[in-house]
Amino acid sequence: MKNIFMVLLLLCIALTTNAQDTVKRAPIRRYTIDQNSVVKDSTGKVLSFTQWSALTRTRAYILVPEDFNHMDNKFILVKQGSGALFRHLNRGISNAPTDKSVDNDPAAPPPPPADPYEKMSNWSKPFESEYFKTGEPIKLFSTHDINGNKLSLKELRGKVVVLNFWFIGCPACMQEIPELNEVSAKYKDNPNVVFIAVALDFKSDLKKFLATTPFNYQVVNEGGIYAKEYGIALYPTNLILDKEGKVALHWVGYAPSAPYWMKKTIDENLK
Repeated sequence: MKNIFMVLLLLCIALTTNAQDTVKRAPIRRYTIDQNSVVKDSTGKVLSFTQWSALTRTRAYILVPEDFNHMDNKFILVKQGSGALFRHLNRGISNAPTDKSVDNDPAAPPPPPADPYEKMSNWSKPFESEYFKTGEPIKLFSTHDINGNKLSLKELRGKVVVLNFWFIGCPACMQEIPELNEVSAKYKDNPNVVFIAVALDFKSDLKKFLATTPFNYQVVNEGGIYAKEYGIALYPTNLILDKEGKVALHWVGYAPSAPYWMKKTIDENLK
């Protein structure tokens, strides 16, 4: 009996050790923004909670982590559409060639410009949603965007489809719009990539919102029926469908690394 007890004890210890090792191998970085957050402007000046919260409420500014590899509640206030976000991402990426012999050759071509998206490759993958499963198809829907253009997931088979579920007044949704616009702009001339934003709001409210805040997706109004069909309860929720209509990538909430993973997934599924 004593021997059986010892075997069971050793087995429990082994299982616990394996579980801890698994957690260590797959860390998930998360951060929160609250009144204790340290927020700086582009000059490095620390802003008070009253100052930065008032600016973010205008939707003209967003907060990005000061160091994406260390979620320590420190952020930079960035103005939307100013290009400051990508300058922040690109900071620290050296254009200098690693081969000194090339550096000494005046005839050598200049190195290619650094790609801020590549810096994101070392960041955590966006946190997956509970509403979809990678590699599986989703229920199809057919509707019209706010301009009356027909949208049918069935008819879009053969194309890569990027879907976003959001609503006006969702802070995380507002924060990711400029970055989603940056990604969609890279494929504006590619008819094989379609970007659709399913909003919960009425058409009239969306028209007013989009007049001051461009969102370069095909926007669908009153899309709560489709969100409910998928069981979506958290916003924003994003997903990318491959040419066969299967989920290639999906995530929930604002994800700083999303632009890199979006571009990577779209490019891989265009091949």
